[in-house]
Amino acid sequence: MDKGDIDHDGDMDLVLGSLAFEVVAEGNWVQNRVEGGVPFVVLRNTRK
Repeated sequence: MDKGDIDHDGDMDLVLGSLAFEVVAEGNWVQNRVEGGVPFVVLRNTRK
């Protein structure tokens, strides 16, 4: 997790990331998410 002004609008935003090594059964929806997923999420602060 880190914070910063990601969108350059003057307020702090959050970036969340995860890296997990685990065994996932084939054909599982979790496997599809891991293979095609996004390694991070940006939470933009929209409060003014």
